[in-house]
Amino acid sequence: MYNDPSYQQENESGLAKLNIADKISDATNKLIKQLSGKEHRGKKKVIDNIISFIGASGGTGTSTIVANVAQNLVDKNFSVLVIDANICYPAQHIFFRVKQEINKKDLVSFLTGKNTIGESIEYRGELGVLVSNNRNLRDYIHCDSKIVSQNIADCLDRVASLFDLVLIDCPNNISHDLVNTILYKSDAIYCVWDEGISCVANFERLRINLRLLGIDVNKIRVILNKKTNIYYRESVFKSLKAELVEVLPFDTAIIESGLMAEVFIKKGESTSKNAKEFVKGINRLTNKLVQLGGYDNGR
Repeated sequence: MYNDPSYQQENESGLAKLNIADKISDATNKLIKQLSGKEHRGKKKVIDNIISFIGASGGTGTSTIVANVAQNLVDKNFSVLVIDANICYPAQHIFFRVKQEINKKDLVSFLTGKNTIGESIEYRGELGVLVSNNRNLRDYIHCDSKIVSQNIADCLDRVASLFDLVLIDCPNNISHDLVNTILYKSDAIYCVWDEGISCVANFERLRINLRLLGIDVNKIRVILNKKTNIYYRESVFKSLKAELVEVLPFDTAIIESGLMAEVFIKKGESTSKNAKEFVKGINRLTNKLVQLGGYDNGR
């Protein structure tokens, strides 16, 4: 580097010395571009940008919420990575039309050491999607759990600096090493409830499990999904000392959009009152995530 003419000229004239920090920064940005296939946007690193969503029980609508929040963030000009860690029941590839193929480079093939993280992410503009392909589930089952845990930890360390926010769709099996590692590395955890009674017991199990892992249970925030006017009782959350950050209404159209894996918020206005309330709730939740990450809503 000392043969660089510009360096020699500046040094001999006494006008400047070699700015090593700038050279390291340039090299880092080139590496990031190679890893992601995109130019690094150069935004400030957010404080809380790895955010996990985990269902208090199966079928609470976690995947639907993650997809809608991700799309809303992209519409607000944020770069977002969605990681579908729900390996047994993946859905994000359907939401965002990522074609599934045999031996596809995806989260599972990365976790099992078959490809790099840069090869696994697919892009939809400012949205990156790291899907799970359950055709590779057998390979994952026979993989060393310690290797899987280390690989997902390395993945999160890398992608945290590439995207404004990283949203993870987690399975509700909190005894799994993969899930525990994700929750440990997360800056915030959103637990998605419906009005089923099992959510109460499972929420307590989640908090106990996090304490055993040494994770601050204050990271957990609760989203109540599929609310009806019959069963909703805010006192339940107060008695559990659970921070309820958003309540999303029940609506047949919303449920069907989840079953059909359609990003509901892209449909725009609806004749259903509850559907409009759902979209408003997703907007409120998105703004909270933006604030959590240290950004202004107007950015």
